[in-house]
Amino acid sequence: MPRRSKHVSRVRSDGTVSLKVCRERTGKPKPPRRSRMGYWRAGVLVAVHVAIIGHIIWWLASGKAISPVEPSESMQTLERGVINAGFVFFAVALLATLVMGRYVCGWACHVIALQDLCLWLLKKVGIRPRPFRSRLLMLVPLGLALYMFVWPSFKRELLYPAMEGAGIERPVWMKPVAELSGFETEFVVKDFWATFPAWYMAVPFLLIIGFASVYFLGAKGFCTYGCPYGGFFAPVDKISPLRVRVTDACEGCGQCTAACTSNVRVHEEVRDYGKVIDPGCMKTMDCVAVCPNKALYIGFGAPALFARKRDGAGSTSRGAGRARSSDPTFFEELIVAGVFLLLFACYRQMLGSVPMLMAVGMAGIGGFCAWMLIRMLRDANVRLQPWQLKLRGRIRPAGWAFVLLCVSGAAAAGWSGAVRWERWQADLLHAQVHVPASLALRPEFAPSPGERARSERAIERYGRADAPWRGGFGWKLNADELVRVAFLSVVLGDLERAESALREVVQTGKPTDSLVFELAAIIRAREGTQAQVDEAMRLALDRHQHLHGVRRELAVRTASAKGVPAGERLWDEAGEEVREDLWFWVERARYWGALGSTSRAVDGIELAISKIEPGRRSQAGAAIELAEIAGALGDLDRVGRLIDLAIEADPRDPGLHLRLAALLLQMGRNEEGLRWLERGETSERAGVGVLVTASQIRDRLGQANEAEQLLRLAESKARGQAWDMMQVGAAWASRGMERGEVKAMERGVELFEQATDLQPDSPWLLAQRAVGLANMQRLEEAGGVMARAAELGDTNAVLAQRASELYRHAGNQGEAARWQEEAERRGGVQEVRP
Repeated sequence: MPRRSKHVSRVRSDGTVSLKVCRERTGKPKPPRRSRMGYWRAGVLVAVHVAIIGHIIWWLASGKAISPVEPSESMQTLERGVINAGFVFFAVALLATLVMGRYVCGWACHVIALQDLCLWLLKKVGIRPRPFRSRLLMLVPLGLALYMFVWPSFKRELLYPAMEGAGIERPVWMKPVAELSGFETEFVVKDFWATFPAWYMAVPFLLIIGFASVYFLGAKGFCTYGCPYGGFFAPVDKISPLRVRVTDACEGCGQCTAACTSNVRVHEEVRDYGKVIDPGCMKTMDCVAVCPNKALYIGFGAPALFARKRDGAGSTSRGAGRARSSDPTFFEELIVAGVFLLLFACYRQMLGSVPMLMAVGMAGIGGFCAWMLIRMLRDANVRLQPWQLKLRGRIRPAGWAFVLLCVSGAAAAGWSGAVRWERWQADLLHAQVHVPASLALRPEFAPSPGERARSERAIERYGRADAPWRGGFGWKLNADELVRVAFLSVVLGDLERAESALREVVQTGKPTDSLVFELAAIIRAREGTQAQVDEAMRLALDRHQHLHGVRRELAVRTASAKGVPAGERLWDEAGEEVREDLWFWVERARYWGALGSTSRAVDGIELAISKIEPGRRSQAGAAIELAEIAGALGDLDRVGRLIDLAIEADPRDPGLHLRLAALLLQMGRNEEGLRWLERGETSERAGVGVLVTASQIRDRLGQANEAEQLLRLAESKARGQAWDMMQVGAAWASRGMERGEVKAMERGVELFEQATDLQPDSPWLLAQRAVGLANMQRLEEAGGVMARAAELGDTNAVLAQRASELYRHAGNQGEAARWQEEAERRGGVQEVRP
């Protein structure tokens, strides 16, 4: 701690104080002193940017690099369990802030470097941007931080379980959250730019948050009103013991406040509290460097959280003491906050590209502009930096230009908001179409009137939100939206539109194996040839080399048609990077197994095993997959090795628990198998499908009571969900038929009835209920239910045909003939059903 000045007054033994007599100030005020600390900080920030550029060059040259050192990457850790460099950096930065304050912000943030560069350039041309002070917008960083880093975990761990326990259905507008299966490291990545915006959006993004925000909102404007990381750094700074403090040598000259680039009123805070308590202080050290009396210093002491005003501090009037804490009035604050929220909702994902933080910067500037427009209506004189917008009650040319700028920004926001509204409404309608994708292509499937109406409305809204050259008024649908359009089109029977949408996803998106297989199924349903299917799969593989399942499917068919060497060429075409992928070798082993070449399949399994990292949870599924392949080949030794690798990885997915249990039981490791089976059954993540599968395993083990208990547990989880209840009902009916238990079959039919009561207009659910009744030989009743399904699915020939068959078996020849005639009539008009 610096020594106190020898001129500072001391307390006498009698308690009185000898006051220092200050000389009267005369002449012009001294100009602000220049801080030489800025050169040091500029050097550090330049080094940060050099490191960033070097990082990118390393990635471009080698194809892999350390994961982005960005705090936003912590979202991957909290949502997916991936511990990366960004999470480590954020954690270290928070700990450093806890001890030293916001040094990381002031000395290591590349966005602050851009803002300070903008401030330096503006000062060079004589512009000193005035900070915009808003109390409500100060809450934005904390709100963003909670939204990004707390809200997903809160939904997963607390909100959704509480809603489920209370029997409250999740609203369709609240998106589900991925289950967290544990934590694993990912410090090296291949797709370094995966979480960043494209370059054509990154440039305007940096211009807005690094430059425009300073011009309109003041120095470090984005840090103050838009940085989500600051939402955590600011409150943590409150308990940091290391702060800018003051000695009695301070004369209140204000040089520190003039030099501060963090918008902190340094001279007021050190006068009132003896230290800087503003959490916006980023420890740039400019105030310390310019103090003419060396009265300011960095030192440890009581945190700002416990700061109390000095005796007599704050007794002056507002005009003479601390300046007004907010520029807008309270009513104006509400308007500014409302405009900010509206613009943020409109600008976010504008053009399908605007990232969240860019939208925050644009909305913050928009809120400020709204306040300036209010001032132009209210005040006689209004100025924005060097521009006189209004003078003596008359709007100047610069003012009209500013109004035009505001109108243009509002129009862009209105257009974007309208497009986003259409897409959001379409997403909500899509979420209300409760049809399993695996059933929509079945020939007997027909949507309910409600599902049909919602699907049609959703596709209509997606169409309006599409690009103008595709009939809309927005921008191109992204890959996820195209997948939804394809699904809705299949529900409606419009397979041509579904095929077109999925082909576009293959061309422009990042398709999975399952999506390409769905495309192949749609082509077959449209009576396409196998050559057309193979061509579509080949185009997908040429564009996306990571589609190992597609490669295997094509290779098997090619080997069968043209010989093994032709099929092998598909594997040889894969590049070195593709061959490094574990799943490449898993699918290759399955390929050789399908061709009946045991020795080559075993070689493939061995190569796949060499790619498995022991203890890596994300590879547990691959180990189990390989064990199942080895089991089919009769290679029990490798099955045992792979089981051990899977156990070491400790998977959290209950579905993997059941598959692992089945393998262990097949190997005779019954005690371990039962333990994993029980773990899967009792998992909080065990859904209806897992419980039904576990029940079937228990039945095969001869544990009938346990199997029945699991089905009853599945019933309780399926309550209120028609499709899940139908699945459990089918399990009861199947169990009853296998074991000859009438009660089990009756229970299945009861669940079918409950499911159809939940969705009485669903032809598919009614058809399944009819099948259950037919299995119990209640044929006349089954025919009536199937006829009802055929009436609802009024274009489906298969349902009419089945109604006819059930009536015929029941002996009702009149109804059988009527529905047979109806089936023939429908067969003539049905365009898209096979």
